[in-house]
Amino acid sequence: MEYGETIKDACIRETREECGEDVKFDFQKILYVRDFIKLDEDEHSIELFILGNIDKTEKLEGMKDPQHPDGDVWLTWLDIDNLPDNLLPKTLSAKLLEDFNEGFSKEGEYIGEIE
Repeated sequence: MEYGETIKDACIRETREECGEDVKFDFQKILYVRDFIKLDEDEHSIELFILGNIDKTEKLEGMKDPQHPDGDVWLTWLDIDNLPDNLLPKTLSAKLLEDFNEGFSKEGEYIGEIE
């Protein structure tokens, strides 16, 4: 988030930065809040996991991430029932799937520090 920016506005801005200016993001709710701490790298931040909708998902498949000009990062959509083993944070994938199957009934759940 940038200084003075709301969570919703940050989601909209980040989606446009990653997916293009004409993409629309519909903010629904905050799913999880977690601590991200790497003391040896002098990093301490808070991560928010957001539920929302993005239009034009089919047009975004394979689009190169403009923040990675070397082309080694691109957009892709994953089947929630067949998530790969290399998703980060790894310990959140099982919880994400379980909560998805329960309709994401909770909101703003603090999940602490996870790897």
